[in-house]
Amino acid sequence: MAPRDGDENGMDRRPRQPAQPVAPADGSDGEDDDIVDDDIADDDEAEEDSEEDSDEMESENEEDPVAYDLRMQTLRTENAELVATRIEQDLLLKEIQWKTDDIKEATKAKQDELAELRESRRLREEEGAIGGANTNPEPNPDPSP
Repeated sequence: MAPRDGDENGMDRRPRQPAQPVAPADGSDGEDDDIVDDDIADDDEAEEDSEEDSDEMESENEEDPVAYDLRMQTLRTENAELVATRIEQDLLLKEIQWKTDDIKEATKAKQDELAELRESRRLREEEGAIGGANTNPEPNPDPSP
């Protein structure tokens, strides 16, 4: 990385260290379980708020039936598309798993075949070492040099 313009000591500068966490100035340990009198809610205010919220919710629930039907149809269509996508993805996943299993089986068969070939080679080399010490080597059948 190139040093910044005007930074002649760019290569010698130490990397920045992350800032160390600082304890809160009020002397608490930073835990949320510190209880303060202001944290206790007034029950009367909470009841008034809930009455106002329920009035607002009733007015929001009064929706035009045509708009409601249109919105519900849109949601049903979207849901059907999502279900179809999920089915398609599940089928693709199954296909990938089947191909993976086929590849694993073929790999296992090749590994077994390789192990057999190595074992037969080892046996031939052992037989050649034992037989080669007791007999004369055969002449080369190809007379060309």
